[in-house]
Amino acid sequence: RRRLAFERLACLGDNSWGSNMSNRMLLLFPDRQWIHSQSAYSFNCFRDACEMNLNLEVMYELFDMGALLPPTVREKVGTGKVKADVFESVLGELQVWMRGF
Repeated sequence: RRRLAFERLACLGDNSWGSNMSNRMLLLFPDRQWIHSQSAYSFNCFRDACEMNLNLEVMYELFDMGALLPPTVREKVGTGKVKADVFESVLGELQVWMRGF
């Protein structure tokens, strides 16, 4: 069973990731009319795709987050949701550290 602190950090990381992806889209495409229905739909699809566990698992592998874990834990991580949650919890911990919560 996961600890409450891990779940909280994963929640913070999930919110941070979604917020950063949204901000990045607005910076990359400032001339886009995001309030119109078709653009809003595209924006939501992009954000949803970024937050999918499959893509977060790719980010886990890309940043070699397994190296942060003890070897005994690393063997038990598996695939999918657990890797996505580890990635999100590391992002959450970075947010806590940067903002001094």
